[in-house]
Amino acid sequence: MTQLIPLQPQTINGNAVETVSARELHEFLESKRQFADWIKNRISDYDFQENQDFICVSQKNETQRAAGQIGVAVSNEYYITLDMANFHSPKLGSAIFKKIKTLFAFHKKMKRKELVLK
Repeated sequence: MTQLIPLQPQTINGNAVETVSARELHEFLESKRQFADWIKNRISDYDFQENQDFICVSQKNETQRAAGQIGVAVSNEYYITLDMANFHSPKLGSAIFKKIKTLFAFHKKMKRKELVLK
């Protein structure tokens, strides 16, 4: 069974929002496209807005080069709202659509359990 994508609380435009990692969603969907191209095209094609539909966090990672030198690689991590993530599912084909619907149904069910426990 495919592991589900965890929800990650983030602050978007001053509001606490549940998000998912766009990179993890990309892997979950088994996309063949490069992640950077995939996310940039989704944002552009559907006119998603930073600090409304998603946030982008730059992360610096040290890398070791072949000659033994240490470099710095910067990667952008996108955290997207559940509405943004769910928006793509009908457009991705029936098998992937089912995977995403299962994912969000699971998270909705777990959220209800969490509310009951509080």
